[in-house]
Amino acid sequence: MYTVRQKGHVTINNQEFGVGEFEIELGDTKLDNIDYSVSKAGVINMTKGISMATSNKVICICPNWIDSDSTNDMDSDYLNSELKRIGQSRLIKMKEFIDSFVAITSGEIVSGDIYRIDVKDDKLWVEKMY
Repeated sequence: MYTVRQKGHVTINNQEFGVGEFEIELGDTKLDNIDYSVSKAGVINMTKGISMATSNKVICICPNWIDSDSTNDMDSDYLNSELKRIGQSRLIKMKEFIDSFVAITSGEIVSGDIYRIDVKDDKLWVEKMY
């Protein structure tokens, strides 16, 4: 048994549309932010597909939470719970992200590569995922 709940909606010209985050419950397991996870998987797969269809180099960089205007505007309790849930010890500083981006794109890249930028135990790391 599963339950799907949408957290928001918007009405345009008297027509209601679903927007925002989805929750899915599978038995006792609750899957939050499934829409975000699915969209990230879509971008990764799109990167792989485009890289096979073009002679241009195409890569995907997947950073975890970055210190930005968006995260500064977030509810701090929610942000801290997300950081804890995924094991990120702090936000990635914008300079760290930019330096990582430059290092990745300055090196030997293969079209279709996927990179992850994260902070664990207060240490920044960049990983080629696949």
